[in-house]
Amino acid sequence: APADATDALLEELAIWFKGPHFFTWVKKPACSKCGAPRERMKPNGQTTEFTPSEKAGWPSRVELYTCATCGNAERFPRYNNPRTLLFSTRTGRCGEFANAFVVVLRAAGFEARYVWDSTDHVWAEAWSSDQKRWLHVDPCERKVDKPRLYEKGWGKKLAGIFAFGRDEVVDVTRRYARDVGACLGRRTPDHGWPGIFPEASVIACVEAADAAALVAGRATGPPGDAWLEGRAARRADEVSELAAATWAVDATAGDESGRTSGDA
Repeated sequence: APADATDALLEELAIWFKGPHFFTWVKKPACSKCGAPRERMKPNGQTTEFTPSEKAGWPSRVELYTCATCGNAERFPRYNNPRTLLFSTRTGRCGEFANAFVVVLRAAGFEARYVWDSTDHVWAEAWSSDQKRWLHVDPCERKVDKPRLYEKGWGKKLAGIFAFGRDEVVDVTRRYARDVGACLGRRTPDHGWPGIFPEASVIACVEAADAAALVAGRATGPPGDAWLEGRAARRADEVSELAAATWAVDATAGDESGRTSGDA
């Protein structure tokens, strides 16, 4: 990463991104016809039938709402296209936040990863040139390097957390959870997984995805890419870090806070 992609800049980006002047959290849309507030919008299911204009934003689905004041039918597409999110809508929930924020981090000079939590949350990780390690960054919460936020602060029963970078896929559950044995035991249909996944099966799937990501990274990266050249050393350091994280001191300042997502 460039010399100006510092931890201080990372903190500033996390604070700036979420707010009334750039990217806003929305639980339900307001009525575009009568202007009724979001509290008057009643959920009415969802659809995967998209209009031509919606398709450009790569929606995963469209949530449907009915205005209790005027009866207007309102659509809320859950977009994934960073261009749409950054230059058009600038709103959403954790999925939209993470998709857009990872692109902002890369544009600012950071190497960044998209992090998916199987218990329904997503955020980012950014490579710290100052500390030579990956840092947790949640733009919804304006939190940096507070990996115990979810298990300790929110009280989540975590099961699996995976990071997706431009050249890698990594199981980073141990960065975010202390009781790893309990996490492994939750990788079942009762906790939203499509089947029972023993640790060996998860490792095999992650390794296959990681190998494919490396091939794609080498195919799209410039010749002599220093980042790709340093991948093996970074991975070895991260493996050691994740192993040590299980035995780390429980919580750092700020990890105990509750969820603030939903606030502007």
